[in-house]
Amino acid sequence: MHWQHIDVFKGIVILLVIVGHIVQNSLSGGGREHPLYLWIYTFHMPAFFFCSGFLNKANELRDIVSAKSYIIKKLHRILIPYLIWGIIMFFYSQKHISINTFVHYIVLRPGYGLWFLQALFKFCILSVFIMLFINRILQLKREDYKVGIMIIVLACSAVLSMMQTIPFLIDWNFVWFFLGMILRKSTTIYRLFIEKRTATILAVIFFASIFMDIPRQIISLTGIITILNISLIKFGNGKVIDWLICFGKNTMPIFLLHFFLLGKYKLCIPVENTVVLFFILMAISVIIALICIAVYRSLSFGYLPVMLWGDKNRN
Repeated sequence: MHWQHIDVFKGIVILLVIVGHIVQNSLSGGGREHPLYLWIYTFHMPAFFFCSGFLNKANELRDIVSAKSYIIKKLHRILIPYLIWGIIMFFYSQKHISINTFVHYIVLRPGYGLWFLQALFKFCILSVFIMLFINRILQLKREDYKVGIMIIVLACSAVLSMMQTIPFLIDWNFVWFFLGMILRKSTTIYRLFIEKRTATILAVIFFASIFMDIPRQIISLTGIITILNISLIKFGNGKVIDWLICFGKNTMPIFLLHFFLLGKYKLCIPVENTVVLFFILMAISVIIALICIAVYRSLSFGYLPVMLWGDKNRN
């Protein structure tokens, strides 16, 4: 099943990712203390992990054969592009090159956002073992029982994240990833989050967080659900929606290529109003995303799409 509103969701989030990186790296007077940076970074990557979990097909795994096929696909779709871009980014960014620094970069501290692909691959593999345990070992026949076990896993993951017991495996990003899997699995919970009153309350909390000190996890949750509900609004056909869908379908190349367009020059925008600055940076992000898509399409020949972006091999 194709979820068009999820493409819109991804399109919105990838623009927010670019805005966050502009503020961090390319905006004069920006950096990690800028209000926009502090706000966006509380929810934009959690939203990405949530969306990845929602689209994750580990829910459907029933046996070892299907699990093996799933893992092979993730090797092609995530791990190979991660390793290739890791090599590219390593030689692009590192001044002191050695085997030790390369291994440290690839395994422990990947730069330029590659940590996302590393974490995503790890979460996908972890979800395989969790869903095989639920579907094969527990052999629960009722779907609501399966969802109940998944909620227990989600709660345990949140506790482990708060305690930082095994941060190399389970952290808050995995919580948002697994929340996405639950919403894909449970129509009841999904409808609860898109119900008008619930959506309105969560949106008010989310936007109030701009001016109020609200716990980070609450901002992440309310931000995810607010963007989800915005993506469900029937705006009708138009360039904006078409662009968002296009961006959503091409998040991998946009995510990986936009780093090359940032950091070389500092933008000096004489605007102090945070809201106005946000919309200016969103417009700039649209231009950057369009440039990334143009580069992506110019490189879409031979085996490059498979190796660089994890695209399906059409041959």
